[in-house]
Amino acid sequence: MSKKHPHILQHNPDSLGEKVEYVVGKMGSNLDELLDFPAFLGYKLDSRIMQRNEVKKKIIGEGMSLNNLLSVSSERFAKKKLEEPAHNA
Repeated sequence: MSKKHPHILQHNPDSLGEKVEYVVGKMGSNLDELLDFPAFLGYKLDSRIMQRNEVKKKIIGEGMSLNNLLSVSSERFAKKKLEEPAHNA
């Protein structure tokens, strides 16, 4: 990944590890998805990744790509949040 995306080497290694651990362990993403969307490493874990994942789980459950979850603007994400039907567990 560092050959294709050398900018990730500028991030704190501990922060990178926490993000990968959360996205793979808690969100159930696989390493291929992370390689397809390395930009996720630039998002803050607490205020973007975790927060949006919790909202997604409550509203639609599973099934949204990491790219779609993180790359839309906050305004568009809030709009999607209102448009999605409630998820019945």
